[in-house]
Amino acid sequence: PQPGVDFYLCKDVPHGTVTQDYYFAPSVGLLKSCLVYTPAGYMKDDTQTYPVLYLQHGHGENETGWTTAGSLQFILDNLIAEGKAVPFAVVMCNGMVQTVTDDGRRIVDFMLLESQLLTDVIPFVEKKFRIGGSRERRAMAGLSMGSLQTSIIGFTHPEYFCALGVFSGFVTDMMQGTEL
Repeated sequence: PQPGVDFYLCKDVPHGTVTQDYYFAPSVGLLKSCLVYTPAGYMKDDTQTYPVLYLQHGHGENETGWTTAGSLQFILDNLIAEGKAVPFAVVMCNGMVQTVTDDGRRIVDFMLLESQLLTDVIPFVEKKFRIGGSRERRAMAGLSMGSLQTSIIGFTHPEYFCALGVFSGFVTDMMQGTEL
């Protein structure tokens, strides 16, 4: 590859870790999983707390897309190694939140991410990992449907995030046709 075009490749630089973890989400009554990227050095220095980005995928995808198709871990490893980014963590959870209806059917309701993220995901990962801990050390971003979730959650709860990123997205709920 040409220089500057190989930012997503696995290079000979210090590598972070992607951990898949499981937690019970009382907000939806289900066991859920999330992926957590921690930068190189996280395991060596147990005194440092890292900023965190909560990163949401698009409709029809899940939390694994950012690492399997998006090469997030290699991109961040390379940017951090080149001094183009400060070391930070990334949490990826499934925005296609499922719930069980009263008649036992399992359905997807992407609007449930707000409760799941704020009451289940953030407390779980920020207790288990040395990440975030305050508004100033948290950001949220999303692609497509994830951008809508980011807009809804971020603008409704500015006390949680110091920055928001909206990629290929929209800031009104065109999926359900409702105003925000």
